[in-house]
Amino acid sequence: MSILDAMRRGIAGKAGLGCWLVRQDLALAARRYSSRGVAAEQAARATKARLWRGAFVAPWDWRRGKRLAR
Repeated sequence: MSILDAMRRGIAGKAGLGCWLVRQDLALAARRYSSRGVAAEQAARATKARLWRGAFVAPWDWRRGKRLAR
């Protein structure tokens, strides 16, 4: 299902879009605000799916100045 399909079906409601993106392994769970999506993120991490294939810095760490070693 594409993101547009999700939005048309109403799955992408106020909190639904974020959870849907995490389930599709296109985003990280926003643990600071809610525990929704944490289980989906952990499952994706275990399977090394899309986002977890390579190395990256989480957005909240990037804003604090953390960068990947070259």
